[in-house]
Amino acid sequence: MRRPLLLCVLATSVFGLGACSHAEGGENIGEPTPLGSAERIDRLQFLSNASSAVTRAEDAYRHQKPSAADLEEAMRLVGLALKSATTGGAPVEAGWETQINSALAQVKKGIETHKAEITEDGWNKVKLYIDQAQQAASIEY
Repeated sequence: MRRPLLLCVLATSVFGLGACSHAEGGENIGEPTPLGSAERIDRLQFLSNASSAVTRAEDAYRHQKPSAADLEEAMRLVGLALKSATTGGAPVEAGWETQINSALAQVKKGIETHKAEITEDGWNKVKLYIDQAQQAASIEY
């Protein structure tokens, strides 16, 4: 007889915990503004295109071909994503774009100085930071 009662109490407490929303938890989360939504879409597109440019640059680098144009394009697109995030009111999320630019600069420096270690570390960082920026941009409030 105790077992069904215990299961009932546990089920009630577990379901009760899941019903709390962010607002009930004291967080003030509002709907994105139309401008913020449009900027998020632009930002995602810029980051996707930057990711493609990085892939082309890395492929060129690995095949010992010029990669500077694709690196510059990636930096330009990340700059546009940063501007879009700032305009859309997401300056905290925009920190990822700053880190992407820093990692791209590291890659560029590694290539120019022929230091494979620095270049490899930079490629890894760039890919990680682009992924993180895309995740941050796709979060729905």
